[in-house]
Amino acid sequence: MSEFYAELKALRKQQGINLEEIHSRTKINLSYLEAIEDGRFDLLPHTYMRLFIRAYATEIGANPEEIVNSLENFLGNKTSAPKPKKDNSSKELEQAHHVFLTQTGFGAVVLAVMSVCRPGDEIVISDCVYRPTQKLTNQLLKEFNIKTVW
Repeated sequence: MSEFYAELKALRKQQGINLEEIHSRTKINLSYLEAIEDGRFDLLPHTYMRLFIRAYATEIGANPEEIVNSLENFLGNKTSAPKPKKDNSSKELEQAHHVFLTQTGFGAVVLAVMSVCRPGDEIVISDCVYRPTQKLTNQLLKEFNIKTVW
């Protein structure tokens, strides 16, 4: 299978359209049009690359969306491989109903403590715990009528 840009050039020639015509209608620099047909996308201004490809495809009668997708695939920005399925291995490993992931250790501590403790409970905490955990137990747990013993 040939590269998509070679197919574009062949389609343009088949249509009997020359690059100067495309240049005069789109105002895209001739050297950029030649770069498109040669697959030298590194020579195009990155900001306008997709716009130039879309305009070129429209001028020669190709489907612009398909051509932009081909460009993305060529550049490695898009793959046709399916997205991976969500990994449930930690849920299965722990034999848990739900698994929660937190962005911070403190978030994990809060989640663990609040999911286990109920109003009226009493918990024993070591003096050497992480400082924010001490704040959690001294302030937040009191609001939920959970007693902390040091």
